[in-house]
Amino acid sequence: MILYVSDLDGTLLNKNAKLTDYSQKTINQLMETGMNFTVATARTYATVSKILNGLNVNAPIILMNGALIRDLQKDEYVYSAIIDNSVSKNIITIIHEMKLYGFMYTIQNGDMVPYYEEIATPEMRAFYEERKNRYYKQFLQTSDFGLVNDNSLYFSFINKKENLMPFYDKIKDFQDIKLTFYRDVYSDDLWYLEIFSPNASKENAVNFLKSQYGYDKIICFGDNLNDISLFNASNRKYAVENAAVELKQLADEIVGSNDSDGVAKFLKDNYGKDF
Repeated sequence: MILYVSDLDGTLLNKNAKLTDYSQKTINQLMETGMNFTVATARTYATVSKILNGLNVNAPIILMNGALIRDLQKDEYVYSAIIDNSVSKNIITIIHEMKLYGFMYTIQNGDMVPYYEEIATPEMRAFYEERKNRYYKQFLQTSDFGLVNDNSLYFSFINKKENLMPFYDKIKDFQDIKLTFYRDVYSDDLWYLEIFSPNASKENAVNFLKSQYGYDKIICFGDNLNDISLFNASNRKYAVENAAVELKQLADEIVGSNDSDGVAKFLKDNYGKDF
């Protein structure tokens, strides 16, 4: 059984972070004929559910770069990768020492809850306001991440690369975390630094779907460095035309860009063929 998996931002979504009517209609029609389709993204369910409203995804979705998987039919998270509590305490200590501000995501009573200590930069403000106003996502403020540290899933920072690099250098050799550090596809100046459990990756999440849901072949689409692990778990891998050079070098083929419905057009032309 084949599962098609697409990244969202820079891949399935256009430059305005929207799914076009053409892509939605095309993929829905293909799923009606039997195609299994899902997404793997750094975003949370709160934003994904709004972005993909109207797309009838028929397989569990991979969230937060593999830290969470949500089964839409069961309407619950079926997989979560928690950061070791002592490790997250060390990270929080360094965050405070360096006076760095970002977001921490936790699991509480089966729900994902994001926290922040302070909206301290214009970049954080823009991130926060977009998700609050556009996607109705709720963030909670805490005076200290350490007070809500239990079951932490994910730390996320957005800033200029040079501002995040000292923090990255300080934690990059930690044994019990994984990092992604990559440019924001919607900006030339901003970068994301994300911290999560070693068990959280798009690769591990895809392997979970294979073992628990019976998929034996994965065909994927991506654009950025955080899709390398998705490529590692896939039988066939496609980079969109606008993808990072490093990802294109790993791809079996290059498809059209995210602004030209590249993924949907490829699926329309190739679904049902023997890969």
